[in-house]
Amino acid sequence: MSASAMLVSICICARSLAIWKSVGVLKLAATGGASALAAGLGMALVASQLRPVFMNGTDLRAKTGLPVLGVISLAMTEVERRRERLSLYRFAGASGGLVGLFIFGLVGMALFARSG
Repeated sequence: MSASAMLVSICICARSLAIWKSVGVLKLAATGGASALAAGLGMALVASQLRPVFMNGTDLRAKTGLPVLGVISLAMTEVERRRERLSLYRFAGASGGLVGLFIFGLVGMALFARSG
């Protein structure tokens, strides 16, 4: 990379950082994060309402008005339960890691905004 190209890229980076500071990166990031969380929760609610699943036979009978001839329940072995529990721990760890990374990024941007 030539010196002039490097100088141009440094100027572009400095200009974009100045724009970010003027916009208020922390407010923008917090607003974006809250909006994304609300949108995700809303989509989860919509998906749960649209899914045609009944948790027990009584709900199915009440909804359809027809007698229920049988109900199939989920029978898991001990190995399947252990695997499901491990999967839940992995999901919780990954979710916690994402939240931690988001908080780390917000703190980093706040420190960067104070120093500049």
